[in-house]
Amino acid sequence: MKRITSVVFLLIIGLGSFAQSYILDTTFQPFFDIRNQPNVRVSDIFEYQNSGKILVAGIFKNYYMGAFFEGAVTYDSIGGLIAGFSLNSNGVGNIGYINQIHQKYFYTTNTGLGGIIDSNGQNTYPFPNWRLNTLSTVQCATGVPYFFDDGSALFVNGADNSQKPCKIINGTDTFPGRHIIKVSPQGVWDSSFVHDATFLLDGFYPYDSNRIIIYRDPNRFTFYDSTVVNGLCRIYLDGSLDTTFSSPLNPNYFGQTIIPTNVEQNGRFFLAGNFYLKGDTVKTPMARFNANGSLDSTFLYNQGPRDTAYNLGSVGAVAKTQDGGYLVGGFFNNYQGHVKKSIAKIDSIGLVEPQYFTSAGPDSAASFGGIISAVSTIVKSKFGGYYLAGNFLKWDNKASQPIIRITAMQTGVGLDDENLKAESINLFPNPTSGSITISSETDFTSITIYSILGEKLLEVDPDKRSWEMPKHKGIYFINLLDDQGNRITKKIVKH
Repeated sequence: MKRITSVVFLLIIGLGSFAQSYILDTTFQPFFDIRNQPNVRVSDIFEYQNSGKILVAGIFKNYYMGAFFEGAVTYDSIGGLIAGFSLNSNGVGNIGYINQIHQKYFYTTNTGLGGIIDSNGQNTYPFPNWRLNTLSTVQCATGVPYFFDDGSALFVNGADNSQKPCKIINGTDTFPGRHIIKVSPQGVWDSSFVHDATFLLDGFYPYDSNRIIIYRDPNRFTFYDSTVVNGLCRIYLDGSLDTTFSSPLNPNYFGQTIIPTNVEQNGRFFLAGNFYLKGDTVKTPMARFNANGSLDSTFLYNQGPRDTAYNLGSVGAVAKTQDGGYLVGGFFNNYQGHVKKSIAKIDSIGLVEPQYFTSAGPDSAASFGGIISAVSTIVKSKFGGYYLAGNFLKWDNKASQPIIRITAMQTGVGLDDENLKAESINLFPNPTSGSITISSETDFTSITIYSILGEKLLEVDPDKRSWEMPKHKGIYFINLLDDQGNRITKKIVKH
C-alpha cells in the first residue's frame, strides 16, 4: 500500500492546498430521537426543489406533539419538523424509496405498493383513487418503480420475494401473473405492456431520457423476454430490449446485490453493492462501466473498500463531487490500506484521497438492534454539502440520528483558477497507443511520468512538446511543474 499512497500524495501535491474538506454541519439537528428503536434506518432522502425542505424515508416510528410519524417525515433545512405532514405506511413503519412525479412524491413500503403523496404526506394526486385503483388490479408490487412523464409507471411484481409472480386482477377476471407490470396514470393495469422477466426484479433505474436499466441478482434474473441478460439489461421506454448493451455480471454465484447509480454524461455508470464480474471469483463492491456495459478498465474496481473483520465490502451509495471524484458510502472499515469507516472520498479513477474523513465517522449500531453500521444513502444538497444516511447511531463518537449533513469546506483559495489552469493543459491523444503531445501556453520546469503504483518511470525534457510513453499498456500519471512552482497531475491511459 506504500506505493498507492505515493500516488495519492502526488495528487495532493498538485491540488491539495486547494482541496475541499468535509465537516459535520452542526446546524442540522433532526427534531426527534429514533435511536432507541430496533433496526432503525434512513433509506432515502428527497430534497424539495427550492425550499431546502427534505422528505426522509426509512424504518422508524415516533410520536411527537400528538402526531404519529411512521416511515417518513419532512424536515426544514435545519432539521426542524414541518408541521402538518402526516403519512401512514399501514403499520409497517418502513418506507423504502421516494420518486418525484410532477412535484408529487411516490413512496414504496417493504410489504407492497406505496402511494403518491403531496408535500404534506396526503394522497391527493390528480387521481385521488390512484392507490385504490392500483391495489384492486395489481397485487404485491414491490421494489423501485419507474415513472413516465405522463404519470404511468412500471412496477416490479412478485409474491413474497419468491420466483412466483403475483396475480393481476381486473374485475372478476384473473390474468396470469407477471414480474413487470405497467399501470396507467390513473393507477389501472395497462395490459398493452407485454414484456417480462424470469424472476422478481429489484427495480428500475433511469439511464437517459429514452432508456431504463433493470437489475437483480444475475443468478435469478436470467432472461428478459427470451434473451439472456444475466442480472442487468437496458430497455427503451416501450419495453423493447436495447441490444447494444451486455451485462458484465457473472451468473454463476448466488446472493449478489446490484445497485445501478451515477449515469454520467458520457454514458458511463456505476454498479454498487456486492457482486461478481465475469471471470472473477471475488466479489466487487463497486465498479464503473462503459455505455455498452463493458467494464471501464481505467477505474480501480479491484481495489475497492473492505471490512477486515468480515473480509468483504459493500457499497450502498456513490455521489459525484465538484472536483470530478466521488463520495463512497457503504459497509467497510478499510479502503486501499487506509482506515475509512463506511465513508470515503476517491478521485476520478478510484484512488482513495486519504486526507478526507480521518475522524471516527459512524459507529457500530449493534447495541441498538444487532445491526452493523453503514452509510447507505448520499444525497447532494442543492444548497451545498451532502446528506449522509444509513443505520448508524453515532458520528465522530457523539450521539447522532441516522442522518447527518456534511459541508464541503474550502481550505484554500484559488480552486476555480487552478481548475481552469489544469483544464487549459491538454495532453493528447488520450488514450494513446504510443506518443503524447502537450498543448499549453504554460512553461514547465519539469515533466515526470509515474506508474499507477507511484513508481517514477521517466523524466521528460520540459522544453519538448511530445514524447513516447512507456511501452506497457496501463494507466500513467504525468506530473507537471510550471515556472511558478505549481504542480498539476494528469492521467493518461495507454492501450
